[in-house]
Amino acid sequence: MNGQDALLAAKAAIVKQYLKPNGNIVGVGIGQTQIDGAWVDCVRIYVVQKLPEDVIRPVELVPKGTTVNGVPIEVVQFGPFGRNGLIPVKDTGTQTQPGSPIRVKTDLTNVNEGARGTLGALVTDGETQYILGCNHILAVNGRVPNDAKLAQIVSAEFVGNETPIATRDEFVKILQYPAGNAVDCAVARLTEGNGVLAGFPKEIVPLASDQPGVPRLRRTVTKFGAGTLFTRGTIVDTDVDLYVPYSFLDSVLFEHQIMIESIQEGAAFATSGDSGAIVVDEEDRQAVGMVFASSGQFTVASPLETALREITNLLKVPQLRLVVANEQPAVAIQQT
Repeated sequence: MNGQDALLAAKAAIVKQYLKPNGNIVGVGIGQTQIDGAWVDCVRIYVVQKLPEDVIRPVELVPKGTTVNGVPIEVVQFGPFGRNGLIPVKDTGTQTQPGSPIRVKTDLTNVNEGARGTLGALVTDGETQYILGCNHILAVNGRVPNDAKLAQIVSAEFVGNETPIATRDEFVKILQYPAGNAVDCAVARLTEGNGVLAGFPKEIVPLASDQPGVPRLRRTVTKFGAGTLFTRGTIVDTDVDLYVPYSFLDSVLFEHQIMIESIQEGAAFATSGDSGAIVVDEEDRQAVGMVFASSGQFTVASPLETALREITNLLKVPQLRLVVANEQPAVAIQQT
């Protein structure tokens, strides 16, 4: 068994033994740890809280010094998911673009209008342009109707007047355990005269490509979100399986996700309001992920390549790509 096979086998064994819904262990992934001053591949076990061994349930006890197939294990205190006590900022600018706050505006009673997210990016199939964002913001797993007369995607508190910019289109359904999920992702079709700019905020390094990149361990990444604006972090895990709580589902398992740790002491990489923000690799200048959950210093992002592929399949269109170069307002789309 080569090194990569041993690493994957070790992760699979730990997932099978320890990762259960609603426990202190919330995730298992693949990262690196320092041993004798050198970076070594390891399996990372994420726990809500590190506890004394005598109070840990036997089924969740990972003995110190444990290795699997010779692969070391690192236990990381992740903390609870949640809003972290922060309130998303209002959009006080004059333009809506990637990084701007968005929300669903509807008179229906089964949609949480208090949820603000981030306009992640504009994507296109070559003809139509869409807002790319999270399912739990744009679609709420289908609770937002796909009808422009009933619901609209708006720029949140946009200069005191919430201006409609899009209507819900396809979304990747979030499935309850024991099913696994690959992304929290949805798109909204831009409306005519939306006034949305395609360019990313100036704080983000200019993207080198309209195609997603590959997330790599220990790379520095940035994001611009409506909750915490511009932040920097490090990719510490490229293949984490974990449980994420939702208001509309319990015990939601996500597989093969990206874990990012803030490199700004005392500041989160992302929090409430940042869902949908695009994660950009500073070195490659490629977009690699999309934020959808966070806990303190840690943020979870879906691989952007997977998100674009899943949405493209649902739309039944040519492969979606990012709109990155055009600084003019997005093309007006005639609704049919």
